[in-house]
Amino acid sequence: MIRILILLAFAFKVTAQSLTPEFVCDLPEILKENSGLIVVNDSTILFHNDSGNDACLYLVNDRCEILSKHCLANAKNVDWEAITRDTRGNIFIGDIGNNRNNRSQTIIYRVRLENLLRDSLSYADEIRLNYLEDFPPPAHRQMFDAEALVWHNDSLFIFSKNRREPYDGVSWVFGFPDIPGEYAISPIDSIKIPGMGRMLSWVTDAAYDAGSRVLLLLGSNQITAIHHEADQVFWRGTQHRLSLPMISQKEAIGFGSAVLYLSDEQFSGLPGGKLYRLPKKLLFKTLEIDPLLQPIDFGIRIREKIVDDHFDISFNLPYNTWMAYELLTYQGEQRLINKPRDLNAGFHRIEIPVGHIFPDIYILNIIIDGIPSAFIVRKTGDAKKAIEEFRQEQEKVIFPK
Repeated sequence: MIRILILLAFAFKVTAQSLTPEFVCDLPEILKENSGLIVVNDSTILFHNDSGNDACLYLVNDRCEILSKHCLANAKNVDWEAITRDTRGNIFIGDIGNNRNNRSQTIIYRVRLENLLRDSLSYADEIRLNYLEDFPPPAHRQMFDAEALVWHNDSLFIFSKNRREPYDGVSWVFGFPDIPGEYAISPIDSIKIPGMGRMLSWVTDAAYDAGSRVLLLLGSNQITAIHHEADQVFWRGTQHRLSLPMISQKEAIGFGSAVLYLSDEQFSGLPGGKLYRLPKKLLFKTLEIDPLLQPIDFGIRIREKIVDDHFDISFNLPYNTWMAYELLTYQGEQRLINKPRDLNAGFHRIEIPVGHIFPDIYILNIIIDGIPSAFIVRKTGDAKKAIEEFRQEQEKVIFPK
């Protein structure tokens, strides 16, 4: 059940290994301040730079030659720090850098990768984020800087770059829907990052590979790899600390189909501005996991994730099994539950009524054959009306006619 999001904060196993990526090439001068990448294919990478640079992305081959430049007409690079992609052809650029913890609002830009690469100038949709915190936060609450963004199950997740005093090695997790809109967000969980101090272990990027169920959190001289089981939240599971041989200002990491790329930024006193590569099979061998492992895909889809009446859910069952669902607040309070029901193999569509639920952002957990899939959704509508409808429903139960 969705307690996984709130109560799976048990102590998880941590192992330590070392990893030596292959040096590929020196990035061109214009990308010496790179801060995010996605792998378009195993020999082509899309980069962006960080704060103070233009709102553009650069397509680069594995010889570090720039193939093309693509800009967003309606965007500004306040502090672009991360980029990720979904399974439907969209990319998400995170203007989420917040070094001084003085930005109460940050923004994610969403654009079709196909459109971006076709044109030199594109327009992006906006996902605006408002942190539920009084700004500027005190030293012990400075957890709103971030350089890591991951897409999973129709939602986006930010992993914070911890600037709290005193430093406690924690990265905070924020989650929200992947569709344009404005969202008020606060941490939904946290991860303890191993390592030696702030500058070496804080999270500077992240990448997730659904096929192997591996999340990578990048640091200056290490990668924190988390391999989770099918019934776990993707940032929970066995944690591996993978030491890297060189200390530099690591900025970007991304999975391809057969390789993993990472890069660093040119920084005073440190080597940088370089591209590195690692075969995925070597990563999987180091983590001692099966590289052919594939999660069961039930094809769960939510037609609209912002509704005022009901959620329309569809999925496909490869065999006869059971499903259930529940709707919870970020604090883990259950607002709606459906008992398990047996279903035959095939395509199914169900409606989840939420007209009586108070407007807010919730976690919708779909459980199929014991495997949970959590989605961040939003219930809109009239709060007073929702409360009145809820009261009337309660009266029907207490005072039946």
